[in-house]
Amino acid sequence: MTLRHLLMHTSGFGYGPGAITPGVPLVARSDQEKLYKDITVKQESGEIDTLEKLCVELSRLPLLHQPGSDYTYGMSFDVLGHVMELVLGEPLHQIIRSRVLAPVGMRDACFLVPQSKIPTLAGYFRLMRDEASGERWLERLDGAHGRDSMYVKGSKAAYGSKGVPAAGGLWGAGRSTMLFSLRDVLLFCQMLLNGGRAVSGHRVLKESTVQSLLTNWLRLKRACKQPSPPGWGSEDVGWSPLGNIERYGPHAGALYMGGCTVEARRHELLLAGPAKEDGGGHHDGDLLAGQPLGLEGKPG
Repeated sequence: MTLRHLLMHTSGFGYGPGAITPGVPLVARSDQEKLYKDITVKQESGEIDTLEKLCVELSRLPLLHQPGSDYTYGMSFDVLGHVMELVLGEPLHQIIRSRVLAPVGMRDACFLVPQSKIPTLAGYFRLMRDEASGERWLERLDGAHGRDSMYVKGSKAAYGSKGVPAAGGLWGAGRSTMLFSLRDVLLFCQMLLNGGRAVSGHRVLKESTVQSLLTNWLRLKRACKQPSPPGWGSEDVGWSPLGNIERYGPHAGALYMGGCTVEARRHELLLAGPAKEDGGGHHDGDLLAGQPLGLEGKPG
């Protein structure tokens, strides 16, 4: 298994069952989720509270496939996070802060919002729908009010010490989610537009690393037999995990999660942050390119 396998979710690691809100019983709906359910339960209870413990538990399970032979979205980034901890000798959250957040200038980024910043916290909503009447409404999932949010330090719903600052993804219901202000996100995206150099002039990523995000790796090697592997325009996933930048479908041009698009001719950034509930309609990428929402940047 290589670091590239972990980065591309071709390592053979999977995920256990998840829940939208904390405290909901975990139900395994597939063989993969059954295999990983015990690990997920230990994550939810706080028994697994470090990436090291997670990796020990993962080492006791068989891989879902030979590394590099297939794509499975799973705990690859969490394992990669522990590799970083071992190489650099620091906890992952400190590595993220010293090597990414501070150089880029992302001063608001945190795993739990302090009480003083509750008014700035955006709610986490789900679109609900009554099948009989067709009525639709929004339900806030992180807490009835900002002060009750699971993302607020000291609230009853906060995951607190049970959460681990993981490298990527969620541990169960809202665990390990890093929160950002719009300013933080724009600074990070501007760094990408500048070829890996922050607005402060500090180089965060090599230009070759940024260029790799703009490379369609599936043109070099296919991990799945079908033309559109899981993750490419998928209703369930919606990003391009193997190629990083998707060339086809409703999310064409997106570096990640269909929300960050670089339009090569104009060097403008398009940014949108909704979680898709109903994928019935998609905007054409060329139309979006004419409606820039972010910063103008010079090519790196």
